[in-house]
Parts: sequence; C-alpha cells; structure tokens
Amino acid sequence: MKLFMLLLIMLTINGCSLLSSETNNEKLSANKQLSEDIEEAIEPEKDDFYMNIAKDLYTAEQYKQAYQISAKLAKKNNVEAQYLLGYLYYYGQGVALDVKQGIKWISVSADSGYRPAIEALVLIKHGLTPENKCPSIDFYSDSIGRNKKSLNSSDHSKKK
Repeated sequence: MKLFMLLLIMLTINGCSLLSSETNNEKLSANKQLSEDIEEAIEPEKDDFYMNIAKDLYTAEQYKQAYQISAKLAKKNNVEAQYLLGYLYYYGQGVALDVKQGIKWISVSADSGYRPAIEALVLIKHGLTPENKCPSIDFYSDSIGRNKKSLNSSDHSKKK
C-alpha cells in the first residue's frame, strides 16, 4: 500500500511538472508571437510614428517597451532609434547594462550625422559613464526636447 501511495505521489508530481513545462512552452510561444507581431507592425512608412511611440514610452519610463521598438527600428537604420537603443544599453534601462553595446549603437547613429549621438560620444570620450552620470542630465530626453523645438520653429533661415 505504501509503495502504491508513493508511486501515486510521484506520478502526480511528474504530471505537475509536465503541466508546468507545457505552461512555460505556451508562455514562450506567446512571447515569440508578440515579438513577431511588433516586427510585422513596424512598417517602413510608419517608422516615424513608431519612433514617436518609443520616445513617449521612454519618457514614461517604460524602458522595456521603448527597447523593443527602438531595437527593431535601429536595425532598419533609423538614426534616432539607434541613438535611443545605445542610450538604453549604456545606462541599462529596460535591458541589461552593456556599455560597449551602448557605445556601438550611439556610434552608428553618430556616423550617420545624428547630432545628439555625436554630442553623446563627445561626453563619453570625456569620461561620462553610467557610474558618474550627473543625475540632473538626461541627454536623451534633452535631445527629444531639442528636436521638438526645432520642429516647432517656423523658419530657421531667419535666425542670425
């Protein structure tokens, strides 16, 4: 009788672990589907729209979601997304801290002439690191503000 009960308990435990692995497989499948949906949703003609969503997510401190969108756009040569992706890596926001990967993406953006990325590289070369970042400076948010101001000015050629 004890052997039967022990066997019954072992079968129950094994059944639970099988159920648990099926649930994990379902979760993995759902995550993979979500990633594919994001990739399909970002159509080339809507890159600016999705970049604005990524910026809004970043501003709202929803870094993981900002990362997901910016990573897709960065691979499509969107310079602003490359800069954001580099910034997220450099400071470990929404993704594991990876200074080298951060500098890589910021450099890719800077090589394309994106001014905030160029400015960020200058600061990095002068010793700005995640450890000694001045808490009052948020270069990515500052660059968002600059871009919005430049879009709102009517005519840059009149300025002297």
